[in-house]
This record gives sequence, C-alpha cells and structure tokens, in this order.
Amino acid sequence: MATHNLQLTLACWDYDRTRAIMENRVRFDGIDLTYLNLIVEETFFRQMRHSEFDVSEISFSSYLVSMFHDKPPLVGIPIFPSRSFRHSGIYVNTDAGIRTPKDLIGRKIGCAEYQLTANVWIRGILNDEYGVAPSSSVPIVCCQPPARMRASCRPFSLSATPAIPVRSPTASRWAK
Repeated sequence: MATHNLQLTLACWDYDRTRAIMENRVRFDGIDLTYLNLIVEETFFRQMRHSEFDVSEISFSSYLVSMFHDKPPLVGIPIFPSRSFRHSGIYVNTDAGIRTPKDLIGRKIGCAEYQLTANVWIRGILNDEYGVAPSSSVPIVCCQPPARMRASCRPFSLSATPAIPVRSPTASRWAK
C-alpha cells in the first residue's frame, strides 16, 4: 500500500530564519510543503478572514483577539519568525519636550493601528520597564501622522543604544 505525504501550505514572509524552508533546503519527512512567500499584511488578512492556509505566520495581537471567539479559529504554536527590537519603534515630536519615557504620561499618542503587534509590544515595554501604563497616555489616537509632523519627528530610544527605526515613521507611534 502506497503512503502519501501530507500536503500543506505555509504562508510566511521571506525571513532569514525561514528561507531554507522556502528554498526547499530543509524538508520535512512525510510532508509536501508549499511555501507561499507573501507580505505579512496579506498573509494576516487572508488567514484571519478566509482561513486560506494550513499553516501561516499571524499577528500575535490578532491571534490573541481571535481567542475570544466562541470557537477560536487558530491553534498557536510558539514559533516567532519576525524578530524586531521594539524599543526603537517609538518616534516623538522634537518640539514636544519629551526626553524620557515618563514624559509620555498624559500626552496624546498616535499610532497607525492600536492592535498592531508592534504597538502591543511597545505598550507592554513602556508599562513593564518604564512604569508608563497605557492608561496614563490619554488618548491613543489611531491615525496617519501629517507630513509636517513626520518631518519634525525623531526616533525615541528606550535603550542605551541609539534608536534604529524598524518600521517606517508612518507605521510607528507618535507623540504630540
């Protein structure tokens, strides 16, 4: 009796940590894997809306939100292909007088989308490492910052190392 391999599709971006799988240099016994190299936003949307893939990378925050469904649609496995240093994902208006994370308390903070995983991490880092609770910055406004604001902003480093933006300023947090 012939055995057939399990046919699976994996939707994931082209990360250095997954490239060997994408290029078929790493194979899995008993599995014929089709790797779909998609940008993350497309993967997340298609998986969350249509459950198109057998396996996919998914936004951590979207996964957590999905756990509140009566029948959660996903099973999470602890593999994190996207690795970014989120401490460098905050930008501040250079004219706002913000020098330390505590200076964000009571300020209006803007973000492209409240649920973005990067923003969830940043809120957690600000809370856990710097005592800046999400409730202390009122309100958090989800918006696209105007061009004049982008021009007057700089990366805000939460670490001893220089800030290195990991996302475009339009997709990061802004303080006004």
